[in-house]
Amino acid sequence: RQRQMCIRDSEIETQKAELRYMQLQIRPHFFLNCLKSLYALAEAGKYDRIQKMILEISKHIRYIFTDSMELVPLSRELDHIENYIEMQRGSSQYPPVCRFDIDSHLKELPIPPLSLQSFVENCVKHVYSPDYVLEIEVKAAVLRSGADTFADLTVTDNGGGFPEDVIAEINEPDSPLYAQNHVGINNVKKRLQLIYGDRALYAFFNRDMGERMGSVSEILIPIDREMLNVAEDEPDGEEAFNGLSLIHISEPTRQAENSY
Repeated sequence: RQRQMCIRDSEIETQKAELRYMQLQIRPHFFLNCLKSLYALAEAGKYDRIQKMILEISKHIRYIFTDSMELVPLSRELDHIENYIEMQRGSSQYPPVCRFDIDSHLKELPIPPLSLQSFVENCVKHVYSPDYVLEIEVKAAVLRSGADTFADLTVTDNGGGFPEDVIAEINEPDSPLYAQNHVGINNVKKRLQLIYGDRALYAFFNRDMGERMGSVSEILIPIDREMLNVAEDEPDGEEAFNGLSLIHISEPTRQAENSY
């Protein structure tokens, strides 16, 4: 039995190393676009915007080098998403709008880093149209199901939805870790499995938005109901979830003006 436990521990450590390697795969096309944007801003003499964008890129790089198995507060993940959207204002001619609808008790909920940001980046990566503004919504809500309580985290967009073959592939529980496509999504799924086992759930599907379909990426992370009850009883929420406190529902990000 001791030998089996050692083998299992070794397998887990190997998987962790693989996930850390995947997380360090910086998307070269995105950073090349950032450099091109910086060059265009320099030609236009917009030096204040250049300084701001360099700081945004630095924050982005610092966060993506966070240990993939280290949990971070949901608030920090949301800050990173906002920084990523701000980067789009300098690197995209048609930047997206991002709205947040966050349950007030979940701000300090520990989650895997880049779990939601990977979905947001996926929305931006696959939707680029001058015909309409890409609208992304990030939601966090408490979901009770029988004796279980979950943090229901979703990222939705109005970008046309997932192709049907992609939906089948990314909902497959045994997706290969080194698949060439959907690296970010597969990475999130594997980390959820390693951290939470079968207690964490995920689903990827489309929703009808009238004029077009939209994609939905959803993960359910188990949380302690007793800790949640403590948070509801605490006026400041400081004792639950390692420092739980309230988070406001942010106003919609105003559409960015053309930086060029």
